[in-house]
Amino acid sequence: MKTLFFNVMIIILFLFSCIKNPTELEIKKQYLMPLEKGNTWNYKSVHGDMTSYFKFEVLNEITINGKKYVILDSNTVARNDNNGLLLAGYNYEGQGKIYDDIFFKYPIKFGETFSYTPLDKDEEPYKFKVSSGSIHVQAGQFNCYVYKFIDNNGKEVFPFFYFTPGIGLIKIEFEADEKEKIELISYKLE
Repeated sequence: MKTLFFNVMIIILFLFSCIKNPTELEIKKQYLMPLEKGNTWNYKSVHGDMTSYFKFEVLNEITINGKKYVILDSNTVARNDNNGLLLAGYNYEGQGKIYDDIFFKYPIKFGETFSYTPLDKDEEPYKFKVSSGSIHVQAGQFNCYVYKFIDNNGKEVFPFFYFTPGIGLIKIEFEADEKEKIELISYKLE
């Protein structure tokens, strides 16, 4: 009986010693938005009384100014690197120019602030503060990194961007009353 108990305890200790703490070990390895080919995110966009739907899907890669990006839709590209996620509009006609780019630093600690100067040097640098938040959208309940713009007075201003590492963009709030928002309704990761 003692031998059976001892063997069971060894097996239990072995199993528990192999379990990782996903909040520390795995999240640090993941990107904010996984950009593998075939990944899709379906969104609902609400602007007052109007509702529309759109989809991001990782279709192909494109090289812009020597850096690889993925195409998400007809005018949006994205790129992960060791410092975070860059989302940008992209003009496929003419010179193929990036515009309205926005950078989300990751990994990052809650409460940390950072600045980013857009690729279009004519735009002013912007500042973000990152907090944590738990939200519910049609796609489910998510624990998120919330990226909030900071104005020149240090005040948080809209829009707020909600990301869950390893899943992607969950929600964008444009106003406090939620009359203007974009929310994830479903997703599929390859």
